[in-house]
Amino acid sequence: MAAASDSRRHEAWEGSWKSGIKPGDKFDASKSSPALVELLQRDDSPVPKDGTGKVALVPGCGRGYDLVTFAKLGYAASGVEISETAAKAAEDYLAEQDCSPGSTSMIAGDYLAASGGADVKPGSADVIYDYTFFCAMQIDDRGELAAAHARALKPSGRLVTLQFPMAKEGDESVSWTSGPPFPLTHAIYTEHLGKAGFKCLLEEDVPASRSHPGRGGKERIAVWGKEE
Repeated sequence: MAAASDSRRHEAWEGSWKSGIKPGDKFDASKSSPALVELLQRDDSPVPKDGTGKVALVPGCGRGYDLVTFAKLGYAASGVEISETAAKAAEDYLAEQDCSPGSTSMIAGDYLAASGGADVKPGSADVIYDYTFFCAMQIDDRGELAAAHARALKPSGRLVTLQFPMAKEGDESVSWTSGPPFPLTHAIYTEHLGKAGFKCLLEEDVPASRSHPGRGGKERIAVWGKEE
């Protein structure tokens, strides 16, 4: 069953990227979300502003814009993509960027793999950033994704979820099983991440001014730590 799921995820992601995703096209927003940038600049953020000596992991990183954002703060930033086409697009983009003083790298493979996932070492990440990844996951795979986050994160690490597209709990007009992207609520994140041993440290609505165009009013940001 796991092998079939891996194959299904690969086909879905690879097919999407092979259709031709250009910067600014479809789900490629051409830059990091202003909400992430603001979180990393805040004095009261649970996420370290200085990433020197720390590792940031971005599963489903696409072209790698967020890797550059983390690297410029000193993080060694790694992206994970199951699509070889996406991984190559990220490598090409990153090769053109000045990411010092940090560094960037790409890992091609399935982040959800129970073996540790696409050469992602267990307990290696100080920060994991999940944006438009959870919502792209099939509903039955959400538990696996939460477990993969828990596996990759250090005991003292932080998981950042920029949650999109958000819907109101119990809204009967929402087609909850139609996607990706699948409609989400903070409770859905809490259900799956809680089972994987996470607790929420911060949760806030994202103002439209800190969302990508077209996503205003549909986003919420949350930071999670592992239960002690």
